[in-house]
Amino acid sequence: MTKPEIGMGATYSIGSDRYAYTVVEILRKGRTLLIQRDVPNGQVVTATLRGDGQYRPRGSKCGHVALGVRRTYMDPGF
Repeated sequence: MTKPEIGMGATYSIGSDRYAYTVVEILRKGRTLLIQRDVPNGQVVTATLRGDGQYRPRGSKCGHVALGVRRTYMDPGF
């Protein structure tokens, strides 16, 4: 598992779409992250480390956050 660092790139994936984010704050010894979308005044999302080793947005059972890579992709099929 990649150790989170402030300023590190992150990709929030939901379905086949991907959104570029940046880690802006690390809480609870790395178990909780605040990530901000890479656009002006980007949305801040709280992601928590789950039992399966994946970071997921707080309160969501779908989607996951990958650390160390910044990608944006919008599936044209939807």
